[in-house]
Amino acid sequence: MIRRVPGFTLIELLTAVAIIAVLAVILIPSYLGATATGDKRVAPDQRRGAGAGTGHHSQPARHRRVLCG
Repeated sequence: MIRRVPGFTLIELLTAVAIIAVLAVILIPSYLGATATGDKRVAPDQRRGAGAGTGHHSQPARHRRVLCG
């Protein structure tokens, strides 16, 4: 009688790797697109904040006003 060792067969392991690869192929492009879109949206906010900070520090204290978004 042949004794079976519990564990995964090669076919099961290759199937799991193939499923993970397919999911990665689907998800990585969408992730890269989302980060690129996020970077485009953050940049104007950073420029506006930098401009407000520069203007704030270039004026004397008595002439400063509150800048609202």
